[in-house]
Amino acid sequence: MNKSTWDKLKFEFYKAHNKTGVSVKTWCCEKQLKYNTVRRHVKIKDIGSLFIDYQPLSTQRRHKRRGPPLGSQNALKHGGYSTPIDIQEDYTNISKCDEFKIILARYRIHKAIQTIMVLNSEVECVTDVKQKAKIYSEMFQADKAICINISKIQSSSMRLAKKQMTTLEN
Repeated sequence: MNKSTWDKLKFEFYKAHNKTGVSVKTWCCEKQLKYNTVRRHVKIKDIGSLFIDYQPLSTQRRHKRRGPPLGSQNALKHGGYSTPIDIQEDYTNISKCDEFKIILARYRIHKAIQTIMVLNSEVECVTDVKQKAKIYSEMFQADKAICINISKIQSSSMRLAKKQMTTLEN
């Protein structure tokens, strides 16, 4: 017999024992079970931890949560989670497309500006110097990201302009 069957049998015995005070040996004779096997699984001293309602084994088990511990910021700090972009285009050879690079850089600038706005509101509430320094360094990183993406937009738009000039000249 498997564990769930023994759990059911234990529950039946505990119910019968509570009602009539029957012993394990008498209960085994009634159920036509071998006493030596049952006495390994069913103990009268376990009645203190009596099941109020029987629940099958599948509902008793708790599944372990996968992934990092709760509150871990590793994936956020290292870019593990990215926000999806709402662009509906054909994504074949997307890395070579200058228009997409411009759209992506604009999106990143927008996200960096949002981050700076949130950090500005946090700076006003914080009184600890170390926390303020940390927030200011995050603001500096966001500002740096804006500068980098502006230069990407400039280079991509220059490349696009050169392509358009060559197509007009030909």
